[in-house]
Amino acid sequence: LYGFTNILAKSKAGASAKRTAAKTLVQLMGPMTPHLAEELWADLGGDGLVVSANWPKADPNFLIDDEIPYPYKLMVNDEQRLLFHRIRILSKLKKLLYAVMLLLKP
Repeated sequence: LYGFTNILAKSKAGASAKRTAAKTLVQLMGPMTPHLAEELWADLGGDGLVVSANWPKADPNFLIDDEIPYPYKLMVNDEQRLLFHRIRILSKLKKLLYAVMLLLKP
């Protein structure tokens, strides 16, 4: 949720896309902070209660595991080197990252 919030804050997307992303964020917050989520839901113009709203739908195309290059720094003989290690990302994380990118695309 912190990552989602940071991406949303830095996004250059239009107001409609940001509002949709903010509503999704509020729905994800709901189980952990129900009172705050209900307040924000009302402020964003959500219909009814956030706990009654349909849960955001996941796109099944984003449920595939994949590998991505992960950069890290390593000191070798007092010299910093940037190396890349391939890591497997979890399908749920990939789905979330792509969903955020699609929502915030300008």
